[in-house]
Amino acid sequence: MQLVDVLGVMAAAGGVVMALAPLLQARRVLRRRSGDDVSQPFLAIITAGACMWAAYGFADSNLYILVPNVLAVVTNGLTLLLARRFTGARGGAGRLRGRPQPERT
Repeated sequence: MQLVDVLGVMAAAGGVVMALAPLLQARRVLRRRSGDDVSQPFLAIITAGACMWAAYGFADSNLYILVPNVLAVVTNGLTLLLARRFTGARGGAGRLRGRPQPERT
């Protein structure tokens, strides 16, 4: 096995661990039945970036890039969907919680 393959396996393994990390946030959303404290724009940006890297890995036939990024698209996308589903689920202003409400006339 060449050095590039050893580094590829190590990087892919680290990428898989990183790709699984959003599941910790998803578990918290499910337990609390609230996604109010989750940064949805952050998850959307990370998902889009992982999608681009997965496409690059596919185009280059590079499993070291493709596998962790496909997993990241799935886990970040799932977490984003859960956060959106449970935003404002506990009542109150939902997305505007903690922010002043505009006056209605």
